[in-house]
Amino acid sequence: MSAGRAQPVFAGEAAQFRVFLDNRAPFDRPAILARHVASGAQLVLDIPAAATSEVVLAVARAAARWLPLGRVMLETALSPGPVSRLELRRARRARARLSDARALAAAAAGERRQAGALRLQAIGNEDFASLRGYQRSDSPRHVAWKAVARSGDMLTKQFSGEAAAELWLEWRQLPASLGLERRLSRLAGWVLAAERSGASYGLRLPGVEIAPRRGDGHCAACLQALALYSPP
Repeated sequence: MSAGRAQPVFAGEAAQFRVFLDNRAPFDRPAILARHVASGAQLVLDIPAAATSEVVLAVARAAARWLPLGRVMLETALSPGPVSRLELRRARRARARLSDARALAAAAAGERRQAGALRLQAIGNEDFASLRGYQRSDSPRHVAWKAVARSGDMLTKQFSGEAAAELWLEWRQLPASLGLERRLSRLAGWVLAAERSGASYGLRLPGVEIAPRRGDGHCAACLQALALYSPP
């Protein structure tokens, strides 16, 4: 019995744990019940002789940070009791809650329509490329007031002339009144919105700095930093 790889999930989503059952015996092992003790998630399967079978256990409502797999029990009706009991010391990352990320992306798209791409046409000769956190030096006419009304965050429109510049997503751009989890949630939303817009973006947290880049690997690194972040 061994634990396989699993993809990180956002807080509130089900974590998919993969467990491999290796039958080294020269005979089949039918009707094996694999059960995740803490959540009750379970699956019945037959394991052929000299073969390995995979079990995917969906542990619902992942909390933030690390989610331990804990104990997985194997049972069968063909013997008087459990045939194996083993606690696998594996855990999955649960990223910051995704709800605010979706709200931010929808707010950006809502500058022209309720859903769609983040790249929009603004009034004038420039293309609207993305939204970023408001800074005191920003002109009031560049504030995305419709997005502010939807999300409650002060956001500024970034135009195509600025798109090549480095975009920094910073902890200090958010009010302390939001609290730790809400700030991490908002930053996760900004990361996803920046990635979808094609911008080059970096992430700054107290004690953590990730240089501006873009791409799936960079996005995953930023989300992992948010998932594992603990204030110094």
